[in-house]
Order: sequence, then C-alpha cells, then structure tokens
Amino acid sequence: MITYKIISNSGQDGTDTLSPRHVSPKDKNFKEITFKRSYAGCVLKEGDWVKLRGTPKRGKITTIYKAFALVEWDHNRPMYIVVDFTDNTVLLCNPGQLKRNSKK
Repeated sequence: MITYKIISNSGQDGTDTLSPRHVSPKDKNFKEITFKRSYAGCVLKEGDWVKLRGTPKRGKITTIYKAFALVEWDHNRPMYIVVDFTDNTVLLCNPGQLKRNSKK
C-alpha cells in the first residue's frame, strides 16, 4: 500500500514577520504583528530627507522608534518615525506617508 504525505506552504505561523497570512484587527496580537511587519519593511533611516506625500512639506528623519512601547497608533497604523520639517514642525509619521527626497 502506498501512503502520501501532503506538504503545504500555507502552514506558516501567522505571527511571523514575513508571513503572507492576513491579520485581523480582532486578533489579540494585531498591533505587535503589524508593527513588526511595518518595521521590517521600512527602508528609511535616521538622517534621510523625506517628503510628506500629498503635501509640499520636506524634512529630515530625526528618530525611528524601535521599541513597541513607544509606538503610537492612528486608525490601526503604527506611527514610529519622527520627522523634523523645514517649516519647524515635528510630526510622528508612518513609513507609508513618507517618500525619499534629496535635500534642495
């Protein structure tokens, strides 16, 4: 008699940073998983010049929070990048709001 073992890639742990599994806001670890995934995909560094999307504001990244306890949340999005803009305003941003820009 022949027996088969089915091997599937869909058995990944959903809490893994690179897991393709969707995470619902109802999950108990939603915020931690979302922050880990966002931070892992962030290519911005401290000292980079950036532009705030949809506005003419340009500024320099002063701090990127790496600790989960320091992250603030806005509509289930982690805000962990502090940007000092040229018009003397300081904002806490999400990487999706920022675009790399060279200093003028």
